[in-house]
Amino acid sequence: MNFLFIIIIFFIASYVLETAIRKQLNVPKTAASVVPVNRVHKIGKNIILGLLIATLLVSFTTTIHVLWIFLIIIFAQYIFDIIMQFKYARQTKEHLINLFFLIFYGLAAVAIYFVNPAIYSV
Repeated sequence: MNFLFIIIIFFIASYVLETAIRKQLNVPKTAASVVPVNRVHKIGKNIILGLLIATLLVSFTTTIHVLWIFLIIIFAQYIFDIIMQFKYARQTKEHLINLFFLIFYGLAAVAIYFVNPAIYSV
């Protein structure tokens, strides 16, 4: 249940921070914010989403702490999005938003580790 609480806090913080960063960088939220830039991007996002859902299901059905796996999958998603958006849709500046969230989740992982190092143990 602790894992679920952390995930909910991540999503709430992400929403608030996204709104603030978009306003600061003057990047409007458009369809390009959500829609993949091409077919390869769409397939990659679906594969990563499947891994994320599988990780959540494993976390609910076992006692194994899978937060670090969840964070690695989120890092992979943001890195993939940054590369695809920078390469194919640079003018939208969406890659800047994703770069910010990559750093945000990295700092959050470090903070969680220092607050509760046992959460990463198996």
